[in-house]
Amino acid sequence: MTQHFLFDLDHTLWDFDSNSLATMQQLYGQCRLSRFFGSFDSFHSVYARHNSVLWQAYGCGQAAASEVKYLRFYRTLLDAGVADYDLAHLLGDEYLYKSSLRTALMPNALAVLRYLSGKGYGIHIVSNGFAEVQHRKIALSGIGRYVRNVFLSDEVGFMKPQPEFFRHVLGAIHASPDVCVLVGDSPESDIAGAMGAGIRPVFYNSRQLPVSVPPVAAIDNLAQLVSMF
Repeated sequence: MTQHFLFDLDHTLWDFDSNSLATMQQLYGQCRLSRFFGSFDSFHSVYARHNSVLWQAYGCGQAAASEVKYLRFYRTLLDAGVADYDLAHLLGDEYLYKSSLRTALMPNALAVLRYLSGKGYGIHIVSNGFAEVQHRKIALSGIGRYVRNVFLSDEVGFMKPQPEFFRHVLGAIHASPDVCVLVGDSPESDIAGAMGAGIRPVFYNSRQLPVSVPPVAAIDNLAQLVSMF
């Protein structure tokens, strides 16, 4: 019998794509990056490539958090022939702060959290995002009122999908794996991690991407959880 829901944050409850894009557009104008790039799209595509590589390295323990925060911008600028670490550092700090102030959520996120909370389920956040911004996102977006606990890799000392991360979470909420459900968008961090810990996963594929996951429950809208629980 399900008692607890473990929700990923970015791309699952908090609309990372729209919040990030709006912030990047703001920074592009604020820092006059058109001096170095022909268009915002060209800047953003270069950034997205470097960001993806560094996040993968971070997830494998091959890059530090500081490298992700700043190197993604430094390498983006380098591709435009600009070796300006001060600007990269400014962009890194401004991006994290300004994006965390944005409050767009995935469709039906608040309604579903309200429904699950009203039925007595414990709701918890499990995220690999940086602690300095994740708490702010949760508070400002309004989802914090429904959340009992927040578990961030920065603070736990382990990352999803590491078993140690999930053991910490289960111990902290005093629950066995069989009474927990994890809802997340990442086949590796969320689905594989949950399965490895014996937790029932629900794969949230909001963009209906052709990704490979084990035969588990899948949804493309959070509202579908209402009919499942």
